[in-house]
Amino acid sequence: LFGICSIGIIWLAQKYIHRKKLSELGFKGKVWSPILIGFIIGAILVSIKNVVLILNAENVEYIKVSFEDISILTYLGYYFYFIIGFIFWNSFIEELGTRAYPIQKLKKYLNPHIIFIIMGLIFTVGHFVLNDFNLGYLLSLFVASYVYSLLYYYSNSIWLTVGMHSGVNWIGFSFFGTSWKLGALYNLKIYNVPSWIADYSNVIIQFVFLLLIVYLKKKKIFDKYFPKE
Repeated sequence: LFGICSIGIIWLAQKYIHRKKLSELGFKGKVWSPILIGFIIGAILVSIKNVVLILNAENVEYIKVSFEDISILTYLGYYFYFIIGFIFWNSFIEELGTRAYPIQKLKKYLNPHIIFIIMGLIFTVGHFVLNDFNLGYLLSLFVASYVYSLLYYYSNSIWLTVGMHSGVNWIGFSFFGTSWKLGALYNLKIYNVPSWIADYSNVIIQFVFLLLIVYLKKKKIFDKYFPKE
């Protein structure tokens, strides 16, 4: 319901206030290849972080999440919901509301990097509704939001950022979750990682990827694969 309301409000604003089509918000162009590319990138980045944590941990425990007491159809039904109704839908709502719409509406009036900072702060604060405050986690969320914003701005494709966001969340819930109803396959417990590595390794990895995005833009990679028209 939250997602439907969010999309509905943005659609109404586009139609009756801005006199524009919803497709202006990054829906033009290819769909599946940007989603797949983004998904792979997101999964790789968060996997690199977890490998760093595992290599620096004193102990790692792998617990397989059991679902043997239910039918395979029930499990597949829940997993379908997990992928479409939880991973993809959640990423789509966040990318439309905190990336595509504000960037498209404000880029004529503000420097895009100011928009990225504002939306990054909103994106970051929103995640602390369900999580305890941690400086490393705060910086990680902010840099992640900045990366998504930069990717959207350079590609003009909401599907690329939705894919990346989904890839990050899929790894997190699949290998660090506890409920098979929400896609958990394994529950990895990583013990006694040095605090600075646990808090800031993800920030460093994301910042390096941000620099890579800037480099690819200078090499006109985005212009080649994501033409404006």
